[in-house]
Order: sequence, then C-alpha cells, then structure tokens
Amino acid sequence: MRSTELRRDRARGTILPLAALLLFCMAMLALWVAQLHTGALRLATQEVRARELFAAAGVGLETALAQAAPLLANAPPVFDADGRFRIAGPAGAHGDGVRYETFFHNETLLPFDPGIVEIEAKALDESGGVRRQRQQARLRPWLATIPSAPLIAHRGVSLPSELSLRNAAGDVLAWSGGAFSAPGAALDVPAATRCPPTGICDWTSALATFEADAAFEYWFARERATLRTLSATHADVGWLEADGGVIIEGAASHGSALAPRLLIIAGDLEVRGTLAVHGVLYVNGSLTGGAGEITIHGAMIVAGDAMHQGPMTIDYEPGALQALAQRGSYVRIPGSWNDF
Repeated sequence: MRSTELRRDRARGTILPLAALLLFCMAMLALWVAQLHTGALRLATQEVRARELFAAAGVGLETALAQAAPLLANAPPVFDADGRFRIAGPAGAHGDGVRYETFFHNETLLPFDPGIVEIEAKALDESGGVRRQRQQARLRPWLATIPSAPLIAHRGVSLPSELSLRNAAGDVLAWSGGAFSAPGAALDVPAATRCPPTGICDWTSALATFEADAAFEYWFARERATLRTLSATHADVGWLEADGGVIIEGAASHGSALAPRLLIIAGDLEVRGTLAVHGVLYVNGSLTGGAGEITIHGAMIVAGDAMHQGPMTIDYEPGALQALAQRGSYVRIPGSWNDF
C-alpha cells in the first residue's frame, strides 16, 4: 500500500509542473497571436490611410488641373529674383479627416516656359501623414490655328444681302472651298492682295477636302466632346446646340473687346434676330438662310456652306484672335507625373 501511494504522489508532482508549463506556453502563444493580430490591424490601418492620402492627393491634382487656366489668367505669377514663382491653388477635404492643398510653381522648369506649369498636390491627415503628387501641364490654347481672314467657309458662300468685310491687318478677306457669291459686298483690304483683285480666295481645294471632324481638329486640336465639356467651366468658350440646328430669334451677344470669346455652334445656325460676337464664331455645320443681322469682331469660320440672307459685318481683329490663341486649358504632359 505504501508503494502505491508513493507512486501516486510522484505522478502528482510530475503533472503539476507540466500543466503549469503547458498553461504558460498557451498564454505566450495567445499573447503572440494577439500581437500578430494587433500588428496586422496596424498595418491594415496604415495601408488604408495611405490609400486615402493617395486618393486625396489625386483629387487635389485633378481639381487644380481643371482650375489652372482661369486661376493663372486672373492672378498671373509674380517671379522672384531667381525667376521662380509659387502660388496656392484650390484646397479642400476628401474623406474622413483628410484634406489636400495644391500649388502652382515652376521650381523644376527653369528656364521658365509660360506655356508649361508644374502642379503639386499635398494630402494631409490628422495624425501627420503626408502624401504628394506632382504633374507638369501644358497650356492648350482655344485656337490651335488662327484664321487668316475675316470669313472662312469650308464649302461655298452665298450672301446676297449687305456684307461688309474688313481686314486692316492682312491681305485676304475670305477663303472658301467653293464659289463665293456676295454681289452687294463692301470690301476693305489693303491694295496688294493675295487673291486679286478684291482679296476673295474661293474654290480653295485645301478647304473643300476637309470633313467636319478634320476641320474641327484643325482649328481647335480637340475633339468636340472635350471642348463641349470645357465650355461648362470656362468663360472663354460658349457652346450652343439644339435638335435641328440652332436658331437665334432675339438679340444675342457673346464676348467683349476686353474678353473675346470662342462661340461654337454644334450644327447648323440660322440667325433671325441679331447676333454679335467679339472673338470667333465657329459654325460646325452650315450657316443657313436666316434674315437677321450678324456682327463679328474677330473672325467667322463655317465648316459647311455660308448662305445667310440678312446683313453681315465682319471686322477682322487680330488682338481678339491672339487672345484666344494665348488662353486655353491645361493638359497633362505624359511621363511627368510623380508621387512621393
């Protein structure tokens, strides 16, 4: 009996330390798993925050790119002694506790090209996290090609009523891809003309071969949909369209001597009332037989035929055209994006 009890005591003395060791190992394993889980959560949180900062910087960059042209036009850069400038752009919030700031500068673009700018967006969160994106952008002007005459029609011209064409800065009054007919025209051009005797260049094959899409690309270096979208946010561009063509029955005025405008007619145009434009009137179709009055200070381009029946005055103004060729929207320069 004593031998059996002794063995039992010895077994109890062995089991207790083993159980304690096992409990200790299990506790350490649980602690290790908890630490792994906490670390994974921390990494996941950091990854989520990094993505939020990246997204906020991207939003800031896109916002600044869209607003670059009007902002820089209204507040031209002031350069320091080294030829550098840095001005603040739009700022805002994106997501929970994340905000962005933007800047326009030329810190890596010396010597400075006025048609190129660097846009920088900085995203910040409440814990001190920062993410930056940088992108170079080039100014794409509203007019890719400046018209060289008051009136340009890619097809024929038939203007039987009063017509006044004036070009004090050049030697052509009209280019047309077909026949030019304006029996009552008053023509004002310097004596030496490129197309004698009156400065009318008709049956121009280079114009006649242009289809509507090619003509639009030639004058604006953009697709229609792009320019239509830009017209919603840029005062320099007006866009009119309607089923069956645009009809102007009242009095319409676009642009001014100080702020010339590009007015796009997306289709045919009929003027029954009065239309005055300072800048460029572009008809992406035909000018049909309305009897209203048209006055242009700048130039008019018609992708189809010009067949207006009412009085028309076109005074070629190079300053208005140059303004539209020097203003526009900024577009990304491929390969210049940087994230840091």
